[in-house]
Amino acid sequence: MRVTLKHISDDTGLSVATVSRTLSRKERNHTPNEEKIYTSARKLGYPFFTKAGENHQLSIALVMKLFEGEFYASLMNGFYEASESSVSEIIFSYVAKQNDNLVDDIINLSKKHNGICLFLPSMTDKDYLKIKEGVGQYPVLSLLPSKNPKIDTICFDSYRGGYMLAKHFEEQGYKKFGFISGPSNRADALFRKNGFLNHIHENDNLDLVWSFEGDFSSSSGKAAFADFKNTGLNDIAIFGSNDYTCFGFMKAAIESGYKIPD
Repeated sequence: MRVTLKHISDDTGLSVATVSRTLSRKERNHTPNEEKIYTSARKLGYPFFTKAGENHQLSIALVMKLFEGEFYASLMNGFYEASESSVSEIIFSYVAKQNDNLVDDIINLSKKHNGICLFLPSMTDKDYLKIKEGVGQYPVLSLLPSKNPKIDTICFDSYRGGYMLAKHFEEQGYKKFGFISGPSNRADALFRKNGFLNHIHENDNLDLVWSFEGDFSSSSGKAAFADFKNTGLNDIAIFGSNDYTCFGFMKAAIESGYKIPD
């Protein structure tokens, strides 16, 4: 159904003329009625944003919470490179680790930008549902994998990544495999683990001979190596789950006289 000014008028209780004047303004006054109209327009999916032209760019908010061990530089650079070839600009918004009003803050950002991209590993399904209820048809998407996405999601195929790595190890001639897991509450960690293990389980000549519960940190990589060293295993291919975990494991291994990949 095509949303019209009449729908917004009925939703807000304001006249069609008032709605029309508000949405056609180039500058906002942020009056209570104006905010009510913009909120309704976002919720109903009315295309009220000014079209991007020669002197105007669509503003896209990239909302992120930073954690150790993630690929932020590559992610942000990819966004900026993509924006260079489009009529849009990327506005970086950093979220403090302790933010009790995160959902409300994201909903408020929808009043200032034309769209929002979320990279927030700590968000729950309930949080996403509240955001969806708060912004309606407004364009907001997540950049993280989810077992049951509540909003539009664009992300790397973590399952396929784990599966392909196990296959690569097999092609290199390895038959014994090890795995360092990530946080159990992170969907991307679970998908990587499941993809890796499924390839092993699908082949009778491959064996998972060692595993360690990590948390995507370099310290867990070091702890994993200490555990692995006590096993006495050799000729084994190990998936470290993420960069920081691998770095911690490899650093501890080299300091103990191991040669990698030998």
